Amino acid sequence: QKQRAALAAALAPGPQLIVLDEATAMLDPAGRQQVLDVLLWLRRQGTTLLLVTHLAAEAALADRVCLLSRGRVLAFAPPREVFADAALLAEAGVEAPLAGRLSHDLARAGLRLPFFPLQEAELAQAFCQARAQQAAAVPPAAAELPSAVSLSDAAPDNTAPEGAALPLTATAQRAGENMLETAVGKARADAAAENGTDDAPVLTLRQVVYRYPMPDSCCQPALDSVSVSFRRGEFAAIAGRTGCGKSTLLQIAAGLLPPQRGQVLCAGVPPVPGAPGMPAIVFQSAEQQLFAASVEEEIAFALRRLRLTAAERRARVRRALAAVGAPASWLPLSPFSLSGGEQRLVAIAAVLVMEPAILLLDEPTAGLDCRFRQQLLARLAALTANGVTVVMASHDMEALAEYASRLL
Repeated sequence: QKQRAALAAALAPGPQLIVLDEATAMLDPAGRQQVLDVLLWLRRQGTTLLLVTHLAAEAALADRVCLLSRGRVLAFAPPREVFADAALLAEAGVEAPLAGRLSHDLARAGLRLPFFPLQEAELAQAFCQARAQQAAAVPPAAAELPSAVSLSDAAPDNTAPEGAALPLTATAQRAGENMLETAVGKARADAAAENGTDDAPVLTLRQVVYRYPMPDSCCQPALDSVSVSFRRGEFAAIAGRTGCGKSTLLQIAAGLLPPQRGQVLCAGVPPVPGAPGMPAIVFQSAEQQLFAASVEEEIAFALRRLRLTAAERRARVRRALAAVGAPASWLPLSPFSLSGGEQRLVAIAAVLVMEPAILLLDEPTAGLDCRFRQQLLARLAALTANGVTVVMASHDMEALAEYASRLL
């Protein structure tokens, strides 16, 4: 909500050029789409937009994509051209949109599509065309994007493949949807099978109610009679629209906010922040947790109360930093010299160094590129194999579908 308010303030003067840095990183899918709709409308009005993003689906809407890697420009071209180049994406450590990634997978399996899709509806059309041509033993020919796919805003005319247009049929749409549903369902089943969990809950919320003080006495509570429990060694996810109470739930579960009604129990007692065996939390604005002069001091700070030798402290700090996929070369750096996504990783490492049994994370993948995102999610999943309970609130639906064993 704060992010959307800040964006509105930037748009109010009616600027001719707007620069947006990860403007939708904390928004739910509906809120993100609303912002993108506004940006596309501004583009039609003649406003120049420069959008910095890690989300390939957003970059796919642009007229041109400037692909950066280590301070160098690798490409500056229409998105269809950039995302179709798998070698270029691998060099930059960038992913294509979901439809594009599936297209690359199909190409590696021997099925080449007649055009490179940027949207799921395009993927369904291209897949059906390719299978029909394959069945008829006709070499795939260049084909234009289906006329039924509305891309007047999403993709400029100069990025569309040339050739004859084919209508998007209901069969093609259903085929694409079935492909995606099958992939998501398999990911969920695999995650559930791989994460064996104990049935006894380690963290329980019972009929929890919490209402923020508002001038309007009739306002809706942030949490209204919420009851949920989390088991040892599971990867649980919390999803919902912006402002639905996800962050509030995590802070109450961590013992930072007392429930106004109801009960929270961890190992049979109310959670005490910082106590052994109690939940540890990484906040949504992780960079606000940082304060030390160096990354090493930041991560080591929580260890000051433990009776560890200097060598033991250094070893735990390095393990925690490696656990989030960050290099040891960050240790002497100021955390405030890092990017927002890198600061998020340091904040997570500063919590992991205490080796918590219950880890609560609020939007941990926001602002991360695909490489750090995948490394972090894989390491969080690995923690559950060692009995750590991971509870993650996120708008990253692909991550939740792939890694979570349960979704709240």
